[in-house]
Amino acid sequence: MASFDEFETVLRDSPLSIQVVEFSGQKSETVVVKLVDGTVFGIKDIIESPSDPRSPLKVVASCREANVKTKFVDLEALLAGSPKKKKLYTNERVQKAYEASAAQKERIRLDELDRLAQVEVQDRAAAAEAAVREKEASEAAAREKEASEAAAREKEASEAAARAKAAVEAAAREKEVEEASAQATSAAEEASARAKAVAEQALARAKAARAAAAE
Repeated sequence: MASFDEFETVLRDSPLSIQVVEFSGQKSETVVVKLVDGTVFGIKDIIESPSDPRSPLKVVASCREANVKTKFVDLEALLAGSPKKKKLYTNERVQKAYEASAAQKERIRLDELDRLAQVEVQDRAAAAEAAVREKEASEAAAREKEASEAAAREKEASEAAARAKAAVEAAAREKEVEEASAQATSAAEEASARAKAVAEQALARAKAARAAAAE
């Protein structure tokens, strides 16, 4: 006997190694796994539950999802006309009616089990699809956030570059003003020096003229 977890590992990792999974019992609670190499083992911890993954319904759904063949032994036995348990009737017609009724009940039960297994597979597919959509939405949101942050960084860099350019231009203008002021000061000093020289020359000529007139 193997545990459900061990069976699930085989089903997940190597489904092609499984030849068939057989269900029997009143609620299909007896599960036997046959491998292609001839190995046969049962699953010991099957639980009848609508939500437990170890329930016959969940096992059938998992097999369907992995494309593993399933077989319902009791139903096939009934359809073959050799049910495991049958009452003895003196009237052959009554006996056949009983067997037909039992087979019909088993088919109805297994049809319902099959329907629920299909629903389980569809639910799993829908859940997987929803998970993919959620992941894509999360990735899109992350990309959008990253793009927004990149745009903000680019804007900050552009503004910083603009401020740096403005500072350089202001410094250049300040330098030009300083140079112009220095040139103006130099020109004023030169003009003052020339005026002083002219005045001194004029004063010297006037003194010379007065001296010449005194003689």
